[in-house]
Amino acid sequence: PARGVLLHGEPGTGKTTIGRALARQMKGKFFIMDGSTPPGPKQDALLAAAEASSPSVFFIDDADVIFRNGENSGFARKLLTKLDGLESESIGNVCIIMTAMDVADMPPAVVRSGRVEVWLHMALPDERKRTGIIRYYSASLPEKLRAFDEQKLIEATDGFTPADLRGLVGDARAHLAYDRHKGRHVKTFEEYLLFAAGEIQERKDLL
Repeated sequence: PARGVLLHGEPGTGKTTIGRALARQMKGKFFIMDGSTPPGPKQDALLAAAEASSPSVFFIDDADVIFRNGENSGFARKLLTKLDGLESESIGNVCIIMTAMDVADMPPAVVRSGRVEVWLHMALPDERKRTGIIRYYSASLPEKLRAFDEQKLIEATDGFTPADLRGLVGDARAHLAYDRHKGRHVKTFEEYLLFAAGEIQERKDLL
């Protein structure tokens, strides 16, 4: 595995999924550190456990927030040593994946060439991919409920992440089930999808 990987992009674009998938492919363990992990011994213990369990993935979520403005400098220095592979041979089988929304907030020493071997921009899905994701999560529905006007959904889901689209189908199914349970008129699944898309867009607009 590449020793250092940086995944940058909006939340909900699948960064954590990539880390977990890589760990499965490596037949290794997955260790995650995020903003809720208290600085100090807890962080050091997680990194030590990942090294002891190699092959493994050590996943640092929202690294730009954790290391912002030089904070957490002690752990950042330790991470640099690991990325350089200076401490032990076993670190070679630990893939250190960091995620960031804003690469500019990352310590330059961490992201400089040579330490981070792979940079991946997690882009929002385009029109074709958004349609495919909606169809994927709708696949278990009866065929007559899976029909929808692709162009309407494409327009209604502009700027949606994969996580938004998964939630979209789940919300639409919930609205359909609720109307059935209450004995109400059941609309087309397309109408439920468009209604759910509007709700999600309203929540996104508030952020």
